[in-house]
Amino acid sequence: EVMWADPASEAAALLQRTDYAQPALFALQVALWRLWQSWGVQPEVVLGHSIGEIAAAYVAGVMDLADACRLVATRGKLMHALPESGRMVALEAGVSDISAAIEQLSVDDRVSIAGINTQAQVVASGDMDAIDKLVAHFTSKGRQSKVLKTSRAFHSHHLDDNILASLRTVAESIVFKTQSLPIVSTVTGKLAEPGQLSNADYWVQQARSPVLFAEGIKTLANQGTNCFVELGPGSTLCGMGASCLDEYSQANEKT
Repeated sequence: EVMWADPASEAAALLQRTDYAQPALFALQVALWRLWQSWGVQPEVVLGHSIGEIAAAYVAGVMDLADACRLVATRGKLMHALPESGRMVALEAGVSDISAAIEQLSVDDRVSIAGINTQAQVVASGDMDAIDKLVAHFTSKGRQSKVLKTSRAFHSHHLDDNILASLRTVAESIVFKTQSLPIVSTVTGKLAEPGQLSNADYWVQQARSPVLFAEGIKTLANQGTNCFVELGPGSTLCGMGASCLDEYSQANEKT
């Protein structure tokens, strides 16, 4: 009733809330995987971006569906309960530039790098006023920025005192299984070692750490992956992934 509601209805508006959006994304991703599976298409390796990594872990056999649903639902509820004093922004800048700006502006205790989508697009997350300073800094240099549609600062220090302990409690109750499919960890950007995702510590760290999507795509390219399918409501990751592959190709040409 929320996912398929009339777009103008109050029910549909709930999808803008992370406690509904995260379970909805998970449900759609798993359903699309089941559809491709019914066509005889099987992935050789999986990669998930933030909440998508739980769907990827389920597909890879790390946990069963009931536990994955419980983890997703809890994660969404806890993140929705965060103080509405956070902000996230995608910046046209590399990690080194953003790290230098954070230090220059003296906001290193109030802003975190939340995700590296490409080498030239990084998401910062943290206190509203500190993020605004960061945006102003890069705008003055002619760099583009896009403030994300959220009043909460995911993958930042805002999680430290508010949700990580509760998330750990739920993650510790999961009965983890033997991984049956290779999966790239966006905590490390590398192929996950056997058992790496099968513990509560990993999923607490995964919620707090930056999403190393660009590094994950590089890992896949290095092992010869040449066909990528995005299972979700849009094509955002396809665009970012293509940019990552271009960056990878250009780097290889230089070497």
